[in-house]
Amino acid sequence: MQDLMIDLETLGTNTDAPIISIGAAWFDIPSRQIGNTFYAVLDVAEQMDSRKRFADASTIKWWMSQSNAAKNVFKDGAKDSSEILTMFYNWVMTNAGAGKNSKQTRKCMPWGNGAGFDITLMESIFKSYGVECPWMFYNIMDLRTYRRFVGNGAKVEKLGTDHNALDDSISQIKYIFDCEDAKDLQPAKVE
Repeated sequence: MQDLMIDLETLGTNTDAPIISIGAAWFDIPSRQIGNTFYAVLDVAEQMDSRKRFADASTIKWWMSQSNAAKNVFKDGAKDSSEILTMFYNWVMTNAGAGKNSKQTRKCMPWGNGAGFDITLMESIFKSYGVECPWMFYNIMDLRTYRRFVGNGAKVEKLGTDHNALDDSISQIKYIFDCEDAKDLQPAKVE
């Protein structure tokens, strides 16, 4: 599998926003299979104190209005952000078949829900912590563009808990599978 859906929960929308949690899942479009998954909660206070990542007041206010199930992310036992980012890098490299320390071209095709959000924030936090980015810039995929042109703007059906990064990643993968299945069912064009 080379496609990797990544979803983040954050305390802002700027590239220097603290990341609360990372959810990711490998998937294969032709076989409609979901592979290995990753989920971790990062230490937001440490990101703000040592890496000068900035929370946004409107995002904090938004989080306060979310369900208790969504807010459980703040109770999930945050771990050292540097350790989590290194674990995530190693997990991506291993699952992409490149090995933990490989310098070969990455085969990973990361997807985010928006060209300027999930992947951009991941690249920013990797840089903040001095962790190498495990994908090449030219392999980045964007679910919002896919939704517009393939899914005709249809919304992603949420599975699991809203604003749980892993549940959101899997919901987004299922959306792609459903769109691809619908394309497969389209009648052939008559010329």
